[in-house]
Amino acid sequence: NIEAEGIIRISLTYGGTVEAHQAGNVCTLTIGVIALDFLSEAELYCLILHEFSRINSNEDNYYTVIKHYDWMSNGGNPSIVSPVSELMFRCRTLEFELEYQRYMNTVSALYECEADAAMTEFGDALCAASAILKKNYISLYEWEDRAKDFVPYYASETPNPGFVAETVDSFRKAFSERSEAWNKLTENEISPIAGKKTAFMRISGLRTSDPFESECKEREEYRIECGRAIKLFSESVCNAEDVEGYALMREELYIKPLEAIEAWESEEKPLNAENYYGIVDTLTELGRVSEAEELCDRVIKELPEEECFDAMFYKASNMLSRYDDGGIELLKKLTQADSYYEELGRDAMI
Repeated sequence: NIEAEGIIRISLTYGGTVEAHQAGNVCTLTIGVIALDFLSEAELYCLILHEFSRINSNEDNYYTVIKHYDWMSNGGNPSIVSPVSELMFRCRTLEFELEYQRYMNTVSALYECEADAAMTEFGDALCAASAILKKNYISLYEWEDRAKDFVPYYASETPNPGFVAETVDSFRKAFSERSEAWNKLTENEISPIAGKKTAFMRISGLRTSDPFESECKEREEYRIECGRAIKLFSESVCNAEDVEGYALMREELYIKPLEAIEAWESEEKPLNAENYYGIVDTLTELGRVSEAEELCDRVIKELPEEECFDAMFYKASNMLSRYDDGGIELLKKLTQADSYYEELGRDAMI
């Protein structure tokens, strides 16, 4: 039985998320404007069922294990004897870390299966399959979009009332151009973690007809209501930005970074190991991702390899977002040179 006791709060946000979190007797359902615009009523209902099912799962032990792992990863209770105790229990610590990864993979897969089953039990199986597929489209869009140039929110001198609509339109445009490619990517995706199901595995498990060819019915009234909600969200974002507050935020998040880049450019773009990643980060904040990547290319070419690791990781991540196999090779080279990037590299490929 899926029940949500207490207070339920629904909030809109940017992007394509559909998530539910519970704190005490308050359950917060967060829906991204891209998801609200793209999903049908029945599809959104299925994803909400999925989220509520996860909340109702008995996750006490799950969170206890996570807390213990975080506690251990952050040094436990440091004391004067910590260096000795760490050596004494090193084998047990490594054993726990290995079992922790296995436990997390297994439990996450089980919760995912239960949540998917809830969608078909209380909703429609075909709409559930379509919802998973569309949510995967949004994930692929966000994956690809992170390596592209963009116009930052604070580039406008005053709050931009069309900013939210522009993000929705950007996804719609990408969907019209990339849906066929995204279908192929969905069908051919390989799970990077043992036990973790891909979107296509989850869809196949629902045993429905071809979700690539299906569309859940739309109610015109619902679509109009979604449009109103997105417009209201956009207006509330703009209205929340008083003139003085917006100007202060723009100064910190756009004007000062822009001035820093202009000063660096006026000095003929000096390059050294100490400053380059700050420039890469600032260019990225300003939406000039391609320029940031060009700087990483220059770093890799001009500086010693041991000083290029951050540039190599940035470059590799962007290459992966373009499905460039060279990104994998660059990550392999990076992790062989410095094990610190091993987990970061694995996350970048998931």
